[in-house]
Amino acid sequence: MQLSQLIQIDNGRWAGVFGGVAGGVAATVVPQLSTLSSGRVALLGGLLTLVVFLLLVVVANLAGVMPRDAQGGETTSGN
Repeated sequence: MQLSQLIQIDNGRWAGVFGGVAGGVAATVVPQLSTLSSGRVALLGGLLTLVVFLLLVVVANLAGVMPRDAQGGETTSGN
């Protein structure tokens, strides 16, 4: 499996869901680090969001459970 296949998202709605979950995780973890400056906290929050998002996408693709399109149960990739 190539790297491009691991990070592929065929359905935009699920990209939003994964992004929301990743942002929520970052929003709950980052305030615990209040000893850092605001610029560093923002950078850390963005990086943590990116890492969690990519982790969710890769795990979903590896497990073969990437959510399907709402119409007919077919994936939207055209494979």
